[in-house]
Amino acid sequence: MANTKVHLNELHAEHTEWLQHLGHYEQEIIRLQAMLDDLAKRNNGDEFHKSASHFQNQLIIHKEQLDILKHNIRVHEDFLVGEAQKEADTIHRRLFGDHADERDKLETFEKLFGEMKAEFLDFAGKWS
Repeated sequence: MANTKVHLNELHAEHTEWLQHLGHYEQEIIRLQAMLDDLAKRNNGDEFHKSASHFQNQLIIHKEQLDILKHNIRVHEDFLVGEAQKEADTIHRRLFGDHADERDKLETFEKLFGEMKAEFLDFAGKWS
């Protein structure tokens, strides 16, 4: 799929969809952080704090990865806008390389986030 060529509008539509998905994950991170903060107010043992620290780090890492993904999508979108402005009359005929690497990164993020969230919810259930 690395050599697949697609129209600009297909890439733009996928970018829009990805940014919506990432917005959902951003809200999930905020929600999980609030849950963690609430649990921390009610639990103060060493076992709790060790696991809580692990999840705090996971939330930070996932937020950083989310920000990187959003940045890369926006950079690619800006590139496409620039190309469309330079070639306004012919852009509808031009094909661009598919962004399979970016798609793979997003899918990996979603998989890892889902695993972390499930693990976190198990942890939260234990300490609620």
